[in-house]
Amino acid sequence: MWAVYLKGCVSACALVIALSSARAQGGDPPSQGVPDTFKVFADHEHAIAMLDVDQDGDLDCLTATRTEFNKDIPSATYVWQLGGLNGKEKNQVTFHFKAGPTPDQAIFTQDGTDGSEHIVKTVYTDYETCALFQFPYGGRQECMLWVTDEAKNNVPQKCVDQFRQHCDVEVVAYDENTCSQVENSH
Repeated sequence: MWAVYLKGCVSACALVIALSSARAQGGDPPSQGVPDTFKVFADHEHAIAMLDVDQDGDLDCLTATRTEFNKDIPSATYVWQLGGLNGKEKNQVTFHFKAGPTPDQAIFTQDGTDGSEHIVKTVYTDYETCALFQFPYGGRQECMLWVTDEAKNNVPQKCVDQFRQHCDVEVVAYDENTCSQVENSH
């Protein structure tokens, strides 16, 4: 009789463990660990700002082009091309990056400022089509989703979901109709 009881308990416990394991595996995707900011920089020479968090339009149609990269130091330089929409002038802003205190962070300076160092944090990346960064810019904290040129018209849902999870407000910074006019005028 005890053998039947113990066998039933063992089966029930095994079922609970199996269901718990299945539930854990079926929920959130597995953690990819800490993102590597310089791996993102190494893999992407050009990027487009797809989503940001403010509604002032200063970052609409923003693109970034890597002009320097050194994997040994590590360091990188990107030039932002600001589209000049919403009453703003077309402008270029240069950012210089060096390794930060952790792989998901880089220290940057911005040309045309007092040279203060700031931290950019890579919140998420799939290393193929998108990267989500948080950093100070223009006197406020920005949260921006950057995508590759190939992904700009079909951003993977996982990238958008990460933006929505980590950023307060969702403002589209790139749309093909508006930005194609800016791109054609360069």
